[in-house]
Amino acid sequence: PVDLLVKQGKQETWVFAVGMTKRPASAIFTCQELKATAAEVLGEDRKVQLKGGVFSDEFPAYGVHLYRLR
Repeated sequence: PVDLLVKQGKQETWVFAVGMTKRPASAIFTCQELKATAAEVLGEDRKVQLKGGVFSDEFPAYGVHLYRLR
């Protein structure tokens, strides 16, 4: 129920994720090749922690989250 687009730069990786249903959804993201320990959630003043290259987040109906991993 969550679609995403990933863009990778020299120093940062960006994940653009969108809940594609009219119901709340959960998503688990696997980024094992990255050495980041947290993903900054842009515009939300929060971070999600990565453990073993994996993080999860909750999405409201049609919710959008933009993540920056350094």
